[in-house]
Amino acid sequence: MIKSRLGRRTLQKLGIVSTLLDAVSAFARRDVRTGLLLLGAAIVSIWVPGLGVVASVLTRLYRKFRRGRRLALGGTELIEQGVFRSEMEAKR
Repeated sequence: MIKSRLGRRTLQKLGIVSTLLDAVSAFARRDVRTGLLLLGAAIVSIWVPGLGVVASVLTRLYRKFRRGRRLALGGTELIEQGVFRSEMEAKR
């Protein structure tokens, strides 16, 4: 339904632009590897429609997984070092 209104080329261009915006935001976060990956995916997406969108989604999932795992594994050490207070200390 959406495809028929916008057209295939327009959706392809939107996918390329969104991948380029993700690449720019990766460079702004100083994540050069992800930025280059997304930039390359945007370029290849000219010939393989949807590749850039898939690359963007996968990098976002990877970043979310990596960030969540880092917090889960490092939380105990940060409490022990006194950076964060434990819930028991916060209740006192």
